[in-house]
Amino acid sequence: CYEGSLNDMVINDSSPMVNLSFLEVVEFANWLSLQQKLTPAYKITADKKVEWIVSANGYRIPSSKEWEWAARGGLKSKGFSFPGSDNFDEVAWYSNNSSEKLQPVGLKKPNELGLYDLFGNAREWCWDVYSVTEEETNSYGEYILPSGRYAHPINDNRTLTDVYRLNRGGSFITVREWFSYGKDYSLSP
Repeated sequence: CYEGSLNDMVINDSSPMVNLSFLEVVEFANWLSLQQKLTPAYKITADKKVEWIVSANGYRIPSSKEWEWAARGGLKSKGFSFPGSDNFDEVAWYSNNSSEKLQPVGLKKPNELGLYDLFGNAREWCWDVYSVTEEETNSYGEYILPSGRYAHPINDNRTLTDVYRLNRGGSFITVREWFSYGKDYSLSP
């Protein structure tokens, strides 16, 4: 059984994990890899920087493009407008249908790969990094990319840094108009 900080985040056995820092997700991926006798995909340095070991066969965080490929159904894609359906409400928890609270996983229709909640409910971390300056951020510490996408700082002490990582998929409080395959979103670390 995993004995890390993630245990405090579970609402129930079917709830998605939320409010996790990038480092917590990396630590869990390494732990899960070791449980299945795989080589962990990440090295965490003494100063808490994360290095991806490309040759490792363990679990890892997808790039934004990999996330999108999986959300679209991968090689099993049927070309749906949304992950698993042309009907948005069949597959997504968002501001209009979630009562603005986290929902158990598996209540909506999965996509072609059997993945749930790729749009809405909880956002997913991606490996992609953007470098910005403090002058390019708003008063919340968010950086608005030229495409209109948002990114947040990744460091665990939650102060502004020049390195940001992306999240995909939106959440239970995201408005319907913000969902599309091409959008990246962000979470505080």
